[in-house]
Amino acid sequence: MINKATVLRAAANFSTLYGIGLRTVLLLSVALSTKFAFSAELPTGWRVPTAKELAAEPLRKKSPTRNAKAVGDFNGDGTPDQAYQVISRKFCGEGLVVRLSSPKGFTWKIINQIDWGKDCTSSALDMGIDLAKRGDYMTACGKGYWECGINEPKVLKLKMPGIWHFRFESAASIWYWDHKSKEFMQVWISD
Repeated sequence: MINKATVLRAAANFSTLYGIGLRTVLLLSVALSTKFAFSAELPTGWRVPTAKELAAEPLRKKSPTRNAKAVGDFNGDGTPDQAYQVISRKFCGEGLVVRLSSPKGFTWKIINQIDWGKDCTSSALDMGIDLAKRGDYMTACGKGYWECGINEPKVLKLKMPGIWHFRFESAASIWYWDHKSKEFMQVWISD
């Protein structure tokens, strides 16, 4: 059962994560029907990071979404999709999930999971996300970090927005929608 404290805590986390006033979040949640409110729930086993978990990385302050959300038309159907960097409720770790539009509404794709191991003591996110705009990106293998594999391009040519997925001041990759496989694909941009 959901109680008042749980709703207020969730609203405060949502407010902090997306830069919307708490009062606005509460008013919107009351105004929306159950159908619309439930359509944005995360997949089972995942939760939005708390303000404290997001504050653990000072570089997140530069982003209005604290590098925990990206919005773009990732699959090219004309409807905005949302990507979230989230915390697991089932294991000690985090994940990258996407609320992807489809002809039937929206579906959830869990495109990456990172297990922090059994000895983890913190639930602060290690990774961040941001929108990767359309354009050409030199890949890690294209930069000479390693030899390019069979399906690994030297230059990633994004025809639709993708998702930057990175460890702050470290490795970065871009996830993009592949129309043939109907899945997200990952290409490393730096190591």
